[in-house]
Amino acid sequence: MELRDRFLEAIDYTERRLFEPVWLSEVAERAGFSPPYFSRLFRVLTGEPFGSYVRRRRLTVAAARLIDVDRPVGIVELALICQYDSQEAFTRAFKRAFGVPPGRYRKQPPRTRASWRSRIDAEALEHLQEVDTLPEALIAETIPRQIYAVFTHTINSHSLHQELQPTVAWIWGTWLPASAYEYAPGPDFEAYPEGFEPVPGNSIDICIPVRLRS
Repeated sequence: MELRDRFLEAIDYTERRLFEPVWLSEVAERAGFSPPYFSRLFRVLTGEPFGSYVRRRRLTVAAARLIDVDRPVGIVELALICQYDSQEAFTRAFKRAFGVPPGRYRKQPPRTRASWRSRIDAEALEHLQEVDTLPEALIAETIPRQIYAVFTHTINSHSLHQELQPTVAWIWGTWLPASAYEYAPGPDFEAYPEGFEPVPGNSIDICIPVRLRS
């Protein structure tokens, strides 16, 4: 599955749970990304953090419900649907997003919907079609030559994020302090083989820059 398809799978999963508590880590795991990588990728591809996208999508749906005369809904009920603890919190967030409180928005709907946050879809990610072209705002970086400790993690379940946590904890908390090496300034990263799928039997490499202790 290509990067674009995996990212869209993450969006689909998010949209299906838009009005439930939804966490970046579970969405990332669903699409086979580590949470830090997915967080960076999401910001680069959409221009905003994952949490901001979820909040704006909920408020957009709320705005649509407010002006839907066929399905009237109270503001308190709408606040709870959108995962806000109170009507006051919902009203503040709504006013920040649309400039007016929800009650006024319902009475005087704006002529345009420029403030609405549309769902991310394949068309919005059209720039990912070109394999050899980096998406806008992504940076290609040449990693300087240095020593790396490489740890291969073989996947044993469908919960990649949960599996990686003890592996990463062992690398930093057990192996590194007891080894003849120390962390060296430089990028650490995860290396995924071509055509990677987050399924049992496949593996990823966790690469840590190190140097001999002085």
